[in-house]
Amino acid sequence: MKEVESFVKLIPLGSIFLIFCSSLKLLVYYNFFGINIEEFMGIHEYINYFIDDLFYYITMLGFTILFVYLRQTKWAKKFTKKYKGKGLSIGILGFVCAFILTILKAVFEERMSLRLLYLEVAIHNLFGIIYVTAFYFGVKLNFNIGLVILFLLYVRIDASSEAYAKTENFYGYKYIIEFKDKSYETSDSLRYLGKTEKFIFLYDNKTKESKIIPNNDLIAMKVIRLKIKKNENIPTGKG
Repeated sequence: MKEVESFVKLIPLGSIFLIFCSSLKLLVYYNFFGINIEEFMGIHEYINYFIDDLFYYITMLGFTILFVYLRQTKWAKKFTKKYKGKGLSIGILGFVCAFILTILKAVFEERMSLRLLYLEVAIHNLFGIIYVTAFYFGVKLNFNIGLVILFLLYVRIDASSEAYAKTENFYGYKYIIEFKDKSYETSDSLRYLGKTEKFIFLYDNKTKESKIIPNNDLIAMKVIRLKIKKNENIPTGKG
């Protein structure tokens, strides 16, 4: 169980890396709209965004630890000796088919936000192909390096997908933001990007301009969930 033990020892360092990933994702997302978010938020606020992505990180790490652990069990070793050729060949074929299908979905998808999400799934399948193939031929790969690459790719793709979702005429929520002297209501032309402790960020989809509004005089902020038709798909971007 050396691989599991070495993986567990890296968890404290991994936690710092995951916070870095969430911060990087935030920077990529706002940079898409020409906003240097680091100028408008405190360091302590980055932790909140890390918590938003925590479920994905826990899922990824959980599956990785489980895979590494199961690979070291006596049952797995017996299975490998008995069914190595057939079992792993089926595994590789499954990952290849899934990879091709997601690539085709990405190619024929019109919305860039969803196209990027399909690409993200395709990359996961590609990593599966690489690791199962390496296991098949008895080649040892460093799992930790693979995870680092996978997380960095996820950050770039997921942030871009959320950003593109804001520019498409496709969203699941309506925001009504009320100040003392003025109010804003999101629509196809005006999108809500997010907020920090002191600022609210909006995007004008017609003029392609970002609005950075101090929330000193903020009175109320309402979020209304819109009814979406059954044949419509909503990107995972927030807002």
